[in-house]
Amino acid sequence: MQDFSTDILAAIQRCSRDRLTGRLLVRSANDVMWTIFFFLGRAIGDGAGYNPVQRWRRQCARHCPDLLQEFGRDLVERDLHGCVETWLVSQRLDRDRAVAAIEGSLVEVLFDILQREAQSSADSALTYQFDGRTPAPDGTIPPVLVKLDYLWQQVHEGWQAWSAANMSDYPPSLAPRIDDEAAIQQATSANAFRNLSQLLDGRRSLRDIALDLNQEPLLLAKSLAGYCRKGWVSFHPVADRDSGSESVSRGVPLVRAEVMEAIAPAPEVNKPLIAHIDDSPLEGQLMERIVTEAGCRYLYVQEPMKALSVLLKQPPQLIFLDLVMPIANGYEVCAQLRRMSAFQDTPIVILTSSDGIVDRVRAKVVKATAFVSKPIARERVLDVIEKHLPRSVAEVEVQVPGAFAGYSQPA
Repeated sequence: MQDFSTDILAAIQRCSRDRLTGRLLVRSANDVMWTIFFFLGRAIGDGAGYNPVQRWRRQCARHCPDLLQEFGRDLVERDLHGCVETWLVSQRLDRDRAVAAIEGSLVEVLFDILQREAQSSADSALTYQFDGRTPAPDGTIPPVLVKLDYLWQQVHEGWQAWSAANMSDYPPSLAPRIDDEAAIQQATSANAFRNLSQLLDGRRSLRDIALDLNQEPLLLAKSLAGYCRKGWVSFHPVADRDSGSESVSRGVPLVRAEVMEAIAPAPEVNKPLIAHIDDSPLEGQLMERIVTEAGCRYLYVQEPMKALSVLLKQPPQLIFLDLVMPIANGYEVCAQLRRMSAFQDTPIVILTSSDGIVDRVRAKVVKATAFVSKPIARERVLDVIEKHLPRSVAEVEVQVPGAFAGYSQPA
């Protein structure tokens, strides 16, 4: 386990070390209680906490969507572990998916406990109590046994990323709600506002929305933080419910790109804009994280043939250009940009894994500014930014990187 001292970690270690069987009860000062069930030191499931029915439903939707309809009102009383056991016995669910569902629910529970523990004062500290019981008389062994020390590092790293991004005031169990529709409507397109207003209705937790958008909760929290600071969006507790297979769009098509456009609007225009032309979305995500952490705006262009028109609409102060791309390579795109007066003095840095004499000669011919070797490395990219945009970078405080990246936070 990580060397990270917390009360919940100590409780987990004791249960594991002493091979305890029973319930670990974790209570907060405001009467929220979480339950983790153990069998001979291994976790077998969880209960209570924030919206347990929705938590278990999320795991079903993620790991066994074909059984989601069976997780109806008749099974709510049995908790996820009871449902998984039934499905395993009837061979409707394989063991790998069963373990993934139980582990996913436990990760959420442990994260919520860790977050509440970090926010507690001496007067509102969490209490931990173990309610022991003996194993079943017939010697029955639960079908899913989980080692929590295996999951702890994942939970710990998730909380570190959450707190490092200053998201401690935005628990993922809460539901975001729009408070100023007029302001958001003015800041977004009509389609984006339509989708965004349906997602941020105060009825769905941040985790539920993240699942629907196939995004990490931290990414969404960071993106919404700007709206919260402006008073446009606030977070609220949400009642637990068995919502069936209700679609978040309620009959209106949900366009993820438009939603993310609304959640992550353009940052402050006084920050320098750095463009990146690369046909690899993975490289784009990595570069975006580095650039935005440096306090700059980021513009990604995936199709080289569209680069000129895109950059003319949003002229950048620095361009990173991949060398090997389909249809038009980096040399051709660079030459095309240099023929335009708008980009004759703009630094153009070529990204390449082939840095030979021939490449440098060709780069000089098309008037490229410099080379940066692949794979993309944070230090090399920041050196280039510092060299070509020294004043802009020096004035910006570099943010602490989190575990999830991909979209800029609104101003």
